[in-house]
Amino acid sequence: MNTSNRLTGREIRAALFRTKDGFFLLFGSVFGGIPLIVGGAMFVSMQREADLLKNGRSATASVVSKHISSDNDSTSYYIVYEFVAADGRSYGGEKSVGNREYYGMDKGAQLEIRYAEDDPFRVAIPGITGIPRWVFGFLSIFVIVGGTVLCFGVRGLSRRLKTYGSGLAVWGKNRGIQVDPSMRVNGRPCRYLEFEYTDMCGQTFTCRSGYLSQEMISKVEAMETVPVVYLPERPAEADLDLDRL
Repeated sequence: MNTSNRLTGREIRAALFRTKDGFFLLFGSVFGGIPLIVGGAMFVSMQREADLLKNGRSATASVVSKHISSDNDSTSYYIVYEFVAADGRSYGGEKSVGNREYYGMDKGAQLEIRYAEDDPFRVAIPGITGIPRWVFGFLSIFVIVGGTVLCFGVRGLSRRLKTYGSGLAVWGKNRGIQVDPSMRVNGRPCRYLEFEYTDMCGQTFTCRSGYLSQEMISKVEAMETVPVVYLPERPAEADLDLDRL
């Protein structure tokens, strides 16, 4: 028995891409991270709009046209408006509105607006926000779920990396390659090695490795004993010692 006290790039890649812990980390980062970024951008946009409604210059705009944009998943409603700013020049733009506002406005209708004096094309319309507040509730579900999965992944991955970097190295009995039908890569179920080993206290444990590549499977299938690494405080979470294979 000896100490395997260095963490290698190979082990980091294996932990990240060939374990459920790594999958949870990657999945949680994407599932929760993208909605968090999108929601953050939307929140900044709403804050800027709120500031414009409070401090912007007032003007009266006219609705010059309306149009609807539809696809298979959704329908969006738009109005096109024009107004004369304090500098005497005409400005215009397009605003996304709800269907109720859309059908409640006729061409030529007058709207009270607020615009930025330094950028008259930046306009906010009181009572009409471009981003429905329910969108933030919807995105928060993804952020909460993704964040929870991410936490599980980070905790499990940190334990596995600690095992690789500072665990005790022993030899274990090869109990054969097993299939995990719950995890698939490119449509194929992931496979792992089941092994048995005895820790420093004389207790015997049956454990499973991280998911193995075909190259690694071909290597360990012919081995009666395999290199194992484990932490004394968590002997049931042992793994293959990749650097000794």
